[in-house]
Amino acid sequence: FKEYEWSRDVCDKLCKQLQEDGYRCIIDYTGQNEIGLSNRAQIVNNYCKYFGSQKCLYVSIHVNAAKSDGKWHTASGWESHIAVNASENSKKIANIMWEEFSKLDIKMRRPTPKQNYWENNFTVLKKTLCPAILTENMFQDCKDDVEYLTSKKGKDELIMAHKNAIEQYVNELIVK
Repeated sequence: FKEYEWSRDVCDKLCKQLQEDGYRCIIDYTGQNEIGLSNRAQIVNNYCKYFGSQKCLYVSIHVNAAKSDGKWHTASGWESHIAVNASENSKKIANIMWEEFSKLDIKMRRPTPKQNYWENNFTVLKKTLCPAILTENMFQDCKDDVEYLTSKKGKDELIMAHKNAIEQYVNELIVK
């Protein structure tokens, strides 16, 4: 299992579906080379400056890992992260994502029973000018999670949950 391959495939398919629904979707990577987290944040910020931060949303899609020892582990489940000093809109998308992913038959992880997201100062969260969320879609070193991640059903469900949450978030902002 290679996280970058899985994540890029999910991002490509998600972006295509969002574009088919009329949304502008930009992917912050090109080709096989990693461009670095600060460069990713800068790409997002360039779009924020052009379109306005209130019209942008950054979603970073990943797969978690319990350890890096090449062995199977028991940690499993879906979680999301926002910046420590995140905007109310970052919290809003995190809560919408939580609700959408809770509909799936997967384990959900959160720091407390009342908080649906983890707070971290990941570069792509703290350095972007728009609302931002990072999702950790299961664990790449949990055998059951990998079976789900690599199945057509699992990948399709995770893509659709991201899509539904993003569209709900955007629609709620438009109504205001």
